[in-house]
Amino acid sequence: MLEVHEEEWGFYIKYFNDQKQQAYNFYFWENMKNTVVDTEDGNTVETEINGNQAFAVQKGDKVRILMSKNNMQFFVDGTIPYDEPLKIMERLK
Repeated sequence: MLEVHEEEWGFYIKYFNDQKQQAYNFYFWENMKNTVVDTEDGNTVETEINGNQAFAVQKGDKVRILMSKNNMQFFVDGTIPYDEPLKIMERLK
């Protein structure tokens, strides 16, 4: 299942795989000045993806990755294996 929502600030896509019971949301924000990621009780890694600052958080069965690039932010949040959101972010140019 797939849903796409466009807003003034950007857009988000919801994806759900019934067979694997996995779901994630992909968000895109423009002109963001601040970065906020819920890291409480999670394992957090600061890293670079394609030369862009990124934060990866594993919290229970959820994975969150936030990447900033040129006043834009890309965020993946979901119950998918840790390497999947990394692959999504690596595809962004």
